[in-house]
Amino acid sequence: MLEQFQNGDTLFAVWIAALKSGKFEKATGTLRVGETNCCCVFGVLCVASGLPVSTASIPALAEFLDITVDGCFVEPLVVIGNLVPRREILIRSLMYLNDGTGLSLPEIGERIEQNHRARNFRPYAYGM
Repeated sequence: MLEQFQNGDTLFAVWIAALKSGKFEKATGTLRVGETNCCCVFGVLCVASGLPVSTASIPALAEFLDITVDGCFVEPLVVIGNLVPRREILIRSLMYLNDGTGLSLPEIGERIEQNHRARNFRPYAYGM
């Protein structure tokens, strides 16, 4: 299903556009509320990619997007040494931006876009 995207950058652009579109209402604690447009940041990614809105889709999407993180402090106890895989750090960081802040999906999309351009995924660099 991801063949429609030339590469991870193409999917990032589609995901960011969907987040910033205003089409989705933000959900917390779940990927999607029923079959509505109420989704979390990863629910929007699933919809944008065409994959099922399911936690089973997230690993394939993270792999395709080649999500990695350098020096990202997430939440206390989440990152202790290198016990948490780098890809998992970003996933938890985005979960925090979605569920742990008052940011809207368009605001989260803006942050993802800024950091994707810089290839520097540091959610706490946003002055939160």
